[in-house]
Amino acid sequence: MERFGRIPVNPRETDFYGAFNMLLQSSSLFRVAGSDFSVGPQRADYSKTNVDSPFEFVVYYGMKPVFVLQINEPGRLSCLSERRSADRRMRSILEDLYPLCPISTLDGVCTFGTKLCFYRLDQQSSLFPSL
Repeated sequence: MERFGRIPVNPRETDFYGAFNMLLQSSSLFRVAGSDFSVGPQRADYSKTNVDSPFEFVVYYGMKPVFVLQINEPGRLSCLSERRSADRRMRSILEDLYPLCPISTLDGVCTFGTKLCFYRLDQQSSLFPSL
């Protein structure tokens, strides 16, 4: 969490990459001694959206996705169309990755700086938050 304290007052999207990566890799979240959890970036598919975030972090168990973190430019939070685009992209990513997920729910978080929106896709193809 200390890493978030070093983020500048007027941050860019990239200022959050290291802090969120460290958080995802911390022993208190996904790491369990001898486990197969890993964190990796995933390139965005620009054909599906106009938000230009270069990638999302995906947490894998073995080679299967179990969690997605999407990082967006903090300054775009005030723009409704940018929030809608980020929301559409997050929903699309979860729907694309869900068939590969080894558990009954695939969770994700969409960020604009330190502002967070939580998502969950379950076996009934129910995506929260609903539209």
